[in-house]
Amino acid sequence: MRVQVLGHPRGGTRCLAALFWSAGWKVGHEKILEDGISSWQWAVRSDEVPWGDPRADHPRAENVVHVLRDPRTAIPSIAYTTPRSESWRSRWVPIPAQAHPFERAVFSYVGWHELIKAQEPDYVTKLEVSEGLVSNLTGSLVSPIQDACMRNERPHPVVTEDDITAHLSSAGLDAWSCAIELWEEAACSS
Repeated sequence: MRVQVLGHPRGGTRCLAALFWSAGWKVGHEKILEDGISSWQWAVRSDEVPWGDPRADHPRAENVVHVLRDPRTAIPSIAYTTPRSESWRSRWVPIPAQAHPFERAVFSYVGWHELIKAQEPDYVTKLEVSEGLVSNLTGSLVSPIQDACMRNERPHPVVTEDDITAHLSSAGLDAWSCAIELWEEAACSS
């Protein structure tokens, strides 16, 4: 397998699959195709996933990419649109069940990205500037990210950073700082 893209739900795995397709690589979103897979669920090895192809015993790809979306836009999307997979994710990362949805999303974001970081991916990229990395890996020009996928397909209310932090406990605010730091550190590193 040429590439394996890992991230968090609502964090860019679908987008990176689209970018790889635009460069001629057949990378499936949550499904293994000829050149690889882009799936948040592949952050863990499990025979059981909410949907898509499970990672189970698949070997590491030639290129493992860790994609992070800006938490200021990811957290509202996670909070409003991913409750179906939250209980599955909570098997691997601590998500406070009784907390506000924004706080649960922050803990999920941080815990999931820490799981991926521990796997020492070959590349780490911010979703918002990932075209360069995909072009470098494939040797081809790719569609501008705004054209490929920077629109919200699951509508939800517009939320500001102040709206998010107003609903966080002190532990949630610490996790929020970690989320911002994780994203800021992502810089197409290898």
